[in-house]
Amino acid sequence: MQDHRTLVEWEKDRVLGAGKGMASVAAGFLIAVVTAALKSELGSVPVWAALGCVAGSIGMLLIAAELSRQSADFARSSLIETLKW
Repeated sequence: MQDHRTLVEWEKDRVLGAGKGMASVAAGFLIAVVTAALKSELGSVPVWAALGCVAGSIGMLLIAAELSRQSADFARSSLIETLKW
């Protein structure tokens, strides 16, 4: 039972690590694009391209949040199933 619990914790940590990495990259990119836009440093970049980058960053943040939620649900349900054994 302890081995199963350890595996569940490792899997949860692995998915959370991926989510945190995605979130930090997306947030950093979003901050860079917004800062460049506020300083008018985007130059000849089309508005649609900049909006696409912003939308992609927001989408990655949402995916990271979903990964976090699902990993917590997975760990909780797996540990509950372990206790039923």
